[in-house]
Amino acid sequence: MSTPLVYLDNNATTSVAPEVLEAMLPYLREAYGNPSSMHDFGGHLSRVVDHARGQLAALIGAHPDEIIFTSCGTESDNTAIASALAARTAMAKQTEPGSGERLNLRPVTVAFPADLFGIVKNVNEFQPQAVTVDNGNSMYGFFKPEGLVEVPFMTDATDWLMFGDPNEAEIVELAFLNGQQEPQMLVADNPAVGQMFVGGRIQYRISHDYEAECVDYRNAYKAVVAN
Repeated sequence: MSTPLVYLDNNATTSVAPEVLEAMLPYLREAYGNPSSMHDFGGHLSRVVDHARGQLAALIGAHPDEIIFTSCGTESDNTAIASALAARTAMAKQTEPGSGERLNLRPVTVAFPADLFGIVKNVNEFQPQAVTVDNGNSMYGFFKPEGLVEVPFMTDATDWLMFGDPNEAEIVELAFLNGQQEPQMLVADNPAVGQMFVGGRIQYRISHDYEAECVDYRNAYKAVVAN
């Protein structure tokens, strides 16, 4: 009597679900052209790929432009790593006006929405077994844990930003509005936003206003997940 096989390596290779195999068979047997080809045999398949992209986007509540198909996990990792490396390089190449001297700014913080938590963590912590200098992760451990900032009010699932050390180049200047440093207590006398009297008592509101402006954009870098 043979011993039943217990397969525990699905992380490496997983069997294809029957419904997936059925959907893919026509493109493995007859319509096997390259969707990027100029000829009709392959070119018309780009519409099939776009349809699949739309189906997957609808399944997870994303936009079709946010769905990227890759050939393997390594290619997916490299896509994210390449985007982070490009941002790092772009910040380093910023120059002083007039002299053209490179600032060599180094990002120390990456800000991202909750949707990108896994990608950002993987890029910063993924350490592949590199065979050559080209297939390692040059962004491994680049940011300290405190430099990975998940921003809850970032609503665009594809946006992310890098910021350099503000001691190297100031980014935003924050100041009291009109020089008013102390909070102001005002009578709530605007009928459009409340009532002046409630329960026979005068209502007050506290106002403490600030204003901010970008003083140097070069120490910040904004991008979206690659398409």
